[in-house]
Amino acid sequence: MTVTVDDDVLAHGEPFYDSGVVTGWATSPAFLVTSDGADLGAAVHAARERFHLVTEDGREIDEEENDGRCYTPNRVSGVYLTDTSAAVLVDTKGDVTRLMGEAMIAILVEELTARGVSAHIGPVPRNHVRGRRTYRP
Repeated sequence: MTVTVDDDVLAHGEPFYDSGVVTGWATSPAFLVTSDGADLGAAVHAARERFHLVTEDGREIDEEENDGRCYTPNRVSGVYLTDTSAAVLVDTKGDVTRLMGEAMIAILVEELTARGVSAHIGPVPRNHVRGRRTYRP
């Protein structure tokens, strides 16, 4: 079982820097997970349920901590399915920090691995036609 990740999965939109180091991008992340694993939808759904608890500094907070004082995503889409992929879009008000994005990728990898799903995680391409089905647990 292997999960791979595109190097540029977060690098969409203008980068922003701190002391010459990229610390984020002017974009909201969108992930396309490709696999023929039977549990793909369940794994991506479990990850999306956790995304709304990821802060800009990459911490995953408890539901009780999500009281509006931390910068977390506004909204996370449903999981759009095709026969070989699942897409999820995260509204981060047009900016994503490197730490927030990396935490979301780690969550996706964790949920895929927990279900034994081999997959590839990449960005949703601009011309991508999302699946007409959404995952229902």
